[in-house]
Amino acid sequence: MLEEVRSYFEELQSISKDDRLLVAISGGRDSIALSHVLHELGYDLGLAHVNYKLRGEESDGDADFVKAFSEQLKLPFFEHVGIVEEGKNVQSEARNIRYAFFDALMKEEGFSFIVTAHHEDDKIETSLLNLTRGTGIHGMRGMASSENILRPLLNVSREEIDEYVTQHDLEIRDDSSNESSKYKRNKLRNEIIPSFLTLEDDTRSKLLTSIRNLEEDSLAVDQMAEALLEKENDILKFRLSSVPPGSTSTWLYHAVRKLGFNRQQCIDLLRSPESGAKVSSESHTLHKHKSEVHVIDRNRISFSSMQFESFGIKKNSLAEVELSDKKTTNTESNNWEVSLAEEAVELPITIRTAKDDDRFKPLGMAHEVKLTKYLKDKGIASHNRLHTPIACDARGTVFWIPGLQIADGVKLKTTDAQCLSISFIYL
Repeated sequence: MLEEVRSYFEELQSISKDDRLLVAISGGRDSIALSHVLHELGYDLGLAHVNYKLRGEESDGDADFVKAFSEQLKLPFFEHVGIVEEGKNVQSEARNIRYAFFDALMKEEGFSFIVTAHHEDDKIETSLLNLTRGTGIHGMRGMASSENILRPLLNVSREEIDEYVTQHDLEIRDDSSNESSKYKRNKLRNEIIPSFLTLEDDTRSKLLTSIRNLEEDSLAVDQMAEALLEKENDILKFRLSSVPPGSTSTWLYHAVRKLGFNRQQCIDLLRSPESGAKVSSESHTLHKHKSEVHVIDRNRISFSSMQFESFGIKKNSLAEVELSDKKTTNTESNNWEVSLAEEAVELPITIRTAKDDDRFKPLGMAHEVKLTKYLKDKGIASHNRLHTPIACDARGTVFWIPGLQIADGVKLKTTDAQCLSISFIYL
C-alpha cells in the first residue's frame, strides 16, 4: 500500500514535497491508514475532521480519537462541528458541510490539496450506485482525482488497507452507521456487491477493468467535446453543424457539463423554438443563436473604457489597443486594424462598449442608423450587442466598430497627408 501511494504521488506532476496536504479524516480504517502512510512518506500534512453530531457520544468519541491520533503524529488538527438541518438529505448535506470546511481551511491555512481516503471498493460502489441514478459514461467511471482533490488509494483495495492497519498495529474507530443498510451505498456495500462479485471468480477484476476503460473513454470524450468549443473574443461558441445532427444535444452536454449544465438542459435548449432561448448553471449561461450555442460566463468581465489623448498602447483585461500614425497595410476586409483620415477624427478617442442610444453611419451609407440595429443586422447576438467594443471621438461620434466596419466620412483617401491608425486585439 505504501508503494502504491508513493507511485501515485511520483506520477503527479502538479505536486511537490513543499505542498501542504489537508487529509480528510473520520477516524475509520481508511483515513487512519492514509494519514499514517502520508506521514511515513514525509509529506507536510494537516488533519481535518467534521463532527456532525449524528451519533451523539459516539461522534464526539470519534473527534477525540482523531485529535489524539494527530497529537501522536505531531500533526496540525482542525475540527468543525457541522449540524445537518432536519429534513435534508443527510449524506448530501454532510458532504456540502465537509467540503465547505475543507475549502475554507485551504485558503486560511495555505493547504495546496485536499486528500481523501476513497479506495478501490469505493470506486466500484460509486460506479454501481450512479448506474441506478440514470448516469452516463462519466458517472459509470466511478471516482477520480480532480484539480485540488487527490485520491491516492483508488487502486488500493479494502483488503490491502486492512492488511496495512494490522501490520502497523493502528487503532481505528468503527462507525456503527456503516452497518445499517438504510442508505443506498451501505446496502450496496453490505448486501448487493458481495453477492454480485460471486458471479464468477474474476468478476471483481473484470469490473475494475470496465471502470478503467470507462475512465479512458470519459477522458477521450471530454477532450473531443471541449475541442468543439471555439473561443471568439470573450465568449465560447458551439457550432451545431460541427457534430452529426442526431447527437447535437449529447455533444453539447459533454462540451459544457464541467460548467454545471446537465443533459436535460441541453436537450431543452436545442428543442426550444424560441429565438434567443437560454439556460443557466450557477456560473454560465447557454444562449441559442441561429446555428450556434454561445457559452457566456455569468460573471463576464466588463470591458473597461480606454481613452487616448495621443499615440500609444493601452490594455485592459480583455484587449490591447494601439493608436499610431503609421499607415496599416491591411486590406479593408480586416477591420481589426484600420487607417483613417486624421482630420476626420477629433481627439481624445474613447474605446468603450456600445450603448443602447448610440448611432452609427456605416461606410457607404447616407444616413445614421441605430447602432444596436446595425449590430443585429450583422448577426451579433442580442446578448453580445451591448458588450461590443466601439470607438468614438471627442464629439461622441462612433467612427469604428472593431472587426466590423468604419464610419462613413473617416475613410483614408489617397489625397490625405496624414493618417491615424488603430488596431484592436483581443487578449
